[in-house]
Amino acid sequence: MAVRVEVGVAVSESFPRTLTNVGASSTYVASIEGDTSKLRFKVDPNTLRFTKRNQKMNFVVTVKGSKMKPSTINSASLVWTDGVHKVRQHFTIHKKEPEDEFRSDC
Repeated sequence: MAVRVEVGVAVSESFPRTLTNVGASSTYVASIEGDTSKLRFKVDPNTLRFTKRNQKMNFVVTVKGSKMKPSTINSASLVWTDGVHKVRQHFTIHKKEPEDEFRSDC
């Protein structure tokens, strides 16, 4: 997941997501790995309890932080684990470039 933020603007973004259980019943707990000194992450709910195979559960990741500086790039990973398996999703937060307004792939 990527967040483009204008220089001088605080970071505040939410990402609704869905996790699908592909195995037996299990409980996954969320954690954040990486540099979290400038960003605050909240995962809601932070525990997912799957009771059957192919079950889908929704969660929301919220990222907040102070105003972006011109050369700032921050990254971290959301990791769901049941103690055996890990599911990882990467975040990148960087400044919005003027040409981003005109790109069709953003």
